[in-house]
Amino acid sequence: MVGLITTVATLILPLIFFFINRWKKSKNSKSTKQLPPGPRKLPIIGNLHQMRNPPFRCFRDLSNQHGPLMHLKLGECNAIVVSSPEMARKVLKDLDPSFAGRVQNVASRIMWYDGSDIAFSPYGDYWRQMRKLCINDLLSPKMVRLFQSIREDESARLVKSLRESSGSSVNFTEKLFSYSSSITCRAAFGGACKDSETLIKMMVDSMKMVGGFEMADLFPSSAIIGALSWRKTRLMKRMRSELDGILDDIIDQHRRKRAESGGRKLGNSEFGGEDLVDVFLRAMEEEELKFPIDNHNIKAVLFDVFTAGTDTSAAAIDWTMVELMRNPRVMAKVQAEVRQAMEENNEEINNLRYLKLVIKETLRLHPPAPMLPRACNEEHVINGYTIPAGSMVMVNIWAMQRDPEHWENAERFEPERFETEDLNFVGGDFKYLPFGFGRRMCPGLTFGLASAESALVQLLYNFDWKLPENVRAEDLDMAENVGITATRKQNLSVIVTPYKPNGSMEHSITEGKMEMCPPHVSAMKNGKSLDEIRKSATFHPSIWGDFFLKYDSDSVNTNITDAEQRELAKQKEMVRKMLSQTPDDSTRKLELIDEIQRLGVEYHFTTEIEESLKYIHDSYMQQNCKDNDDLRIVALRFRLLRQQGYSVPCDVFSKFTDGEGNYEASLQNDVEGLLNLYEAAHLLTHGEGILDNAIEFCSYNLQASLHKLADVSLSKRVNEALEMPNRWSLTRLGVFFEPCYAKARRILLKCISMASIADDTYEYATLDELRILTEAIQRWDVNETLENSPPYIQMLYRSLIKTYTEIEDEMEKTGESYRVSVVSGGYMMLSTTSLVGMGDDQVTKKDFDWIVNEPLIDRASALLARLLDDLVGDEYEEKPSSIHCYMTQYGMSEDDARAQIKQQMKNAWKDMNQECLEPTPVSMPILMRVINLARAAQLIYSNGDCYTDPNKAKEWVKLLLIEAVPI
Repeated sequence: MVGLITTVATLILPLIFFFINRWKKSKNSKSTKQLPPGPRKLPIIGNLHQMRNPPFRCFRDLSNQHGPLMHLKLGECNAIVVSSPEMARKVLKDLDPSFAGRVQNVASRIMWYDGSDIAFSPYGDYWRQMRKLCINDLLSPKMVRLFQSIREDESARLVKSLRESSGSSVNFTEKLFSYSSSITCRAAFGGACKDSETLIKMMVDSMKMVGGFEMADLFPSSAIIGALSWRKTRLMKRMRSELDGILDDIIDQHRRKRAESGGRKLGNSEFGGEDLVDVFLRAMEEEELKFPIDNHNIKAVLFDVFTAGTDTSAAAIDWTMVELMRNPRVMAKVQAEVRQAMEENNEEINNLRYLKLVIKETLRLHPPAPMLPRACNEEHVINGYTIPAGSMVMVNIWAMQRDPEHWENAERFEPERFETEDLNFVGGDFKYLPFGFGRRMCPGLTFGLASAESALVQLLYNFDWKLPENVRAEDLDMAENVGITATRKQNLSVIVTPYKPNGSMEHSITEGKMEMCPPHVSAMKNGKSLDEIRKSATFHPSIWGDFFLKYDSDSVNTNITDAEQRELAKQKEMVRKMLSQTPDDSTRKLELIDEIQRLGVEYHFTTEIEESLKYIHDSYMQQNCKDNDDLRIVALRFRLLRQQGYSVPCDVFSKFTDGEGNYEASLQNDVEGLLNLYEAAHLLTHGEGILDNAIEFCSYNLQASLHKLADVSLSKRVNEALEMPNRWSLTRLGVFFEPCYAKARRILLKCISMASIADDTYEYATLDELRILTEAIQRWDVNETLENSPPYIQMLYRSLIKTYTEIEDEMEKTGESYRVSVVSGGYMMLSTTSLVGMGDDQVTKKDFDWIVNEPLIDRASALLARLLDDLVGDEYEEKPSSIHCYMTQYGMSEDDARAQIKQQMKNAWKDMNQECLEPTPVSMPILMRVINLARAAQLIYSNGDCYTDPNKAKEWVKLLLIEAVPI
């Protein structure tokens, strides 16, 4: 007995003295600074006695009593709990850099290699380096699209596995973890992992340990308390040792493969390129990283990727199906949508609206990471309360997304709420942050959503669902596990029944039936690899193709009489005389030139316009730009001269500003002047702030004037300018509308058509077919037939050869010995081939040298087209784009990302405008081909995607070409 008492005393007394000592120190070190409100703290342990699992539910209840910014004392640690959108905005946006740190704990140090991963590493340059590598080579929208065949293949495997168990109870949750882990391994490691089940078990255990409150983490200064956690520490070290063996094996396999490839960039990826492991190994070999990495760092990130990619996707699907089982009305509605789209082979299959609402609502009630743990790197004051440096800051996403102040029927599963709530996944509104916000926002958002949606489409289509006998939906346990991710505490067991479409006839030789389901539906029903399933290619209507190729603007004149021809010639001669006269006042001539150019007929008067503008420019410069105080005339002259390439200084508008650079308020009622200034300002270049201000000033005042304008014609002009400024618009529909460029137009349009068909082919073909086609294009053998390929692949290849042979022949006629291989990149290809066929009087070898070296104007034009496509594609097609890249990489809201993209587009126009000012590198007609390509992009994408949906532009086509007035 004495020995036992001695032993207990030996263990307990040091702890008692330690706690008393810490309590005295904390009392003596109390600051006069006011901490956020919170529940009463006990000596030594603080608020530990009030903690219960899961923490986010506990914190919600405490915050309801003490406010949205709450202070807790958890042992030695200061903890700040944020529970409102307003406070979240301050922490995650306004003060994001200061709250971007991470609190390290025992589990993260052991299982994530001393926090050398991404999730637990401190905010700084190393974190940015590793995160960038992961985003670029695994999580970017481009890579996520590339992994589509993996998702489809694993979804088909999941369907097949469930079909084999149909009619009996099956552990659905386990199958989901297998599904999501397979996708993650194949995408990141280049193939399936034989130890995936072991990795899943380690992931589940480690996520629980890292997400809880361990005494050793709450009293870090006590070695004694740390020693009391020896059992868990030993368990984690044993797990870490096993994890090392698995990850080392994966890395070694990649090293051997790279060695066998002889140094070439051949990886283990299913797509023939480098996977994430190869990217890290190459970075190690090249030794160009700011922070050199070794196996230690690679393994940390690989386990990071595996846990995040597996746990969150599986949990999202699991919670979705649980909620659907509990809400049969929603289940019926979403299944009806999916099945209708699948059975009709509907092109909207990738845009299932109600399914997206269901996923949004699931992530509202069950966010993957219910609390966003941060660390405060420096002391801050928020709403008068001091947040001490080093505090653990927890943003309670779970509580905010169930707050009845912001959500009607907050605890109910109602996907329809998002029909009126315009919310996205990236923090457009801080009451909905399922993937976080700011620098620490989940970088795998797109990857995880794609995996979840791919599985849900097939699960909802292929099966009818019910719970095992004696299990009622309302009795399902909705309790969450304790951990970083809030998975369900109990696995979901279900009974599935394969779905058979009404009226469908499955293939059966013995019964003599034929398959009537669409091919991709049939393949999914039979569990085939989705590599065998084709997407339906969407070919664009012929109004964008055949008519353009046949159209010749001179041919319109063949339908008019001789008398009309003579009258046209007479009118042209009259205009020439008006342009050739030297007026006392240049105003009327400026107005005439403007009207001619707006009609798109300036090619009839090229010489006269050039001479007139040269005269006006020379006279204007001799007068030192001070001959007129009429804003309309000054702006019109400025615009026409800059369009001609004259570098007129922007300070001609200084006379219309006050001493601080603001435009005079008296201009607000001069609508004609404002309209011309607005048009002129769009020819600005970099550093011309007075023109930037002009656009903002004019835009605001022109918009305000619209409801007051009695002049219908002027109101229409203002509307048109606000929608599409003159500099951005095509006066005639076409990059080459002049008759002299008929051949160039035909060549360019053939290239556009070929690019469109090739794009559709790469959407439609299987991977094997695409490999054959791509390798053939790389060889570029005009005699190759690809006889073992499908007929449509053979036809495409022959058409490519024929089109580019025609281009080469045309270039040889003009004395140029260029190969097609100098053309690279989709848009660059169009801008380069647009010069072919213009004629040797217009284009020389020097011009081709210029264009193939990708000058600034060409790069800027290509960037503009890409960004326009992304803006519209993101809005109308809901596909990942540069907007999501900005949001993911910089932690921006969608509105901020769109603003950044639009600013880049403005900068692209500034670059193009600068290149068009004298001295120009090439002639103005060549520069205008590139400008017109940019204008075409503005036209096509400004009112929705008119390339994919040409019906939106059909009336323009008719008016400008089919029913055009001959001039």
